Amino acid sequence: MATHETHVHPSSRFTGTEPFLAGLSPCFWSHVPLMAAHINSLKLINGLNCIVVDVLDATTKLLPIQKVTMVGTIVCAERRSNGSVMYVLDDGTGFVDCMHWIENPFSLPSLTGEDAEDERRGAYSVGTLVKVMGRIECLAIHTDNVEKIGYNGHLLESQACVREIHATIVQDLSAVADAECRHWFRCQSLLRTNLNASEVLTTKLGSEIEQQVADRTNLPAIDDTSGEWRLFGTRCICQSRYKERLLYCHCQATMEPLDPHYRFRDYFLETLIELEASSSNDQPFRIQYKFLVGNHEIQSMALNVVGPTGDARRLLSNTVRCLRKDGILYLLCQESDTYLLVSADRVLKPYLQKVMSRDHKDAAERALLNLNRPEYLSNVPKARLDLVKRRLVNELRDMQERDNG
Repeated sequence: MATHETHVHPSSRFTGTEPFLAGLSPCFWSHVPLMAAHINSLKLINGLNCIVVDVLDATTKLLPIQKVTMVGTIVCAERRSNGSVMYVLDDGTGFVDCMHWIENPFSLPSLTGEDAEDERRGAYSVGTLVKVMGRIECLAIHTDNVEKIGYNGHLLESQACVREIHATIVQDLSAVADAECRHWFRCQSLLRTNLNASEVLTTKLGSEIEQQVADRTNLPAIDDTSGEWRLFGTRCICQSRYKERLLYCHCQATMEPLDPHYRFRDYFLETLIELEASSSNDQPFRIQYKFLVGNHEIQSMALNVVGPTGDARRLLSNTVRCLRKDGILYLLCQESDTYLLVSADRVLKPYLQKVMSRDHKDAAERALLNLNRPEYLSNVPKARLDLVKRRLVNELRDMQERDNG
C-alpha cells in the first residue's frame, strides 16, 4: 500500500522572530514607515520589536523591525546638556518621544541643502512638521505584563515596554503641503502587504535560502553567545550524542577510508562517553588499548563496517590514530598503551578554570600552566578551547547576575 508523506513547508516551522532568521528580512534593516499608534502598539517578541496585525480572516500577520520613518508635528522640544534634543512628535494618532543627537559628528546630514545648517544647530521648534528616521530603542520592559500571541501554529510571548526613537535624520517638511498624506498612504500600503514574516523569508528569498532556513545551515544565530559556529562551522547539522561532551563532530573529523560514513567512529565514541559517565569519580577518563581490542561489541561493530573480508583490527587502530590527530584521545603512557579521553567537562573545563582563576592560592599553578601548556592539549584546536572559555565566561556572568538580582 502506497504511503503519502505530507510536505511541511519550512515557513510553518518558524515565526520570523527567531534571532537567526530575523536579519534575513529586508524590512528589518530598512526604515519602515509607521504612525505613532503603530509604534506604540509594537510587540516585544524574543527581544525584537514586531508589527502584529489581526486581519478579518482571523489570522495574524507579524513582521520584526528595528528602524522607522515617522512624520509628525513637534509639540515639545527640549535641548539637553549632553548635546541632544528631545522632541515629542504628534501625528494625530498618538505621541512618540524622539532623541536627536545634533552634535554627533557621525549623524547623517539633511538631504536638503537649505535646512542642513538649521538641522545641525537643532533649530526645530514647537509646531514644525518634521520627518524622523531612526532606530527604535526600548527604555524599560514591564516583566509583569506578558501577553500570549498565537501565530502560525506557535504561541509567542509579548512583553510591554517603553520606547523612543533615536533619530539619525530629522528633516523639516513644513514646505511640503502633502507630506503627511503621502506618509499615511505609505503606512497603509505597508499594512496591506503580506506581513507573514516566516513566509516572506522562506519563499521570497529564493529556493537556496529557503533550504538553508529549513536545515538551519549557514545561518549562525544571533543568540549564539558562546560562538559554537566558530568551532562546528555554519553548515554543521551533526546530531551525534557525543558532540556536546567532546565538542567534536563529523565536520572536524579526520577521514578514515575504511569508515567513510563514520559509523564505527560514532559507535566507538559513544561507547567511550558511556564508560566515562559510568566511572565513579569526576577524574579524567583513561582507558587501555588492550581493553578496546578485547571489547566484543567494539570488535563486532568494526567487523560490521569493514565486512567479513575486511580488517577490523586495522579499522580500530586507524580510528584511534585519527582521534589522536583530532585532539580527542591522547597517549598518556606508551608502555601500557593508556589513552586519555580529552572531554570538555573532565579535561578542558578544569584546565581553563585554573588558567582563568583569580584566586591567589592558585597563582603558582596558574603561572606554570600558562608557561607550559599541557601535552595532552597539543592537538586540541584553539577554537575548541575558545568555546569552552566563552561558556565559562557566560556561566560566571549569569551567576553574578543571579547574585545581584
